[in-house]
Amino acid sequence: MTEDQKIKQDIEELQEEFQELKELAGEYTEEVVEEGKGRMRKAKRRISKRSEDLLDELMPILERYQDSGREVVERVEHKVTDNPLLSLAVAFGAGMLIGKLLDNGRR
Repeated sequence: MTEDQKIKQDIEELQEEFQELKELAGEYTEEVVEEGKGRMRKAKRRISKRSEDLLDELMPILERYQDSGREVVERVEHKVTDNPLLSLAVAFGAGMLIGKLLDNGRR
């Protein structure tokens, strides 16, 4: 076998090995992606279940304070209805104060 033939044979062998490596890398990548998808699905199920559990735990608390919150909103509505100018002045003053506080924070 001549030197040129040996080099060609070596190149062909290298090309075949690179092709095998490329195929193995592709297969490995597919396996990793599928494993990742499986883990994501599992994590999503766990998060969903935990969210439902937390919501179930919070619902009694929310329901307990829902009525008192409605009462407060109704009382405020009545105060605003009874004293619209005073309510407007208080809202304007509060807005000016908040604006001033926020403006001082930037300087």
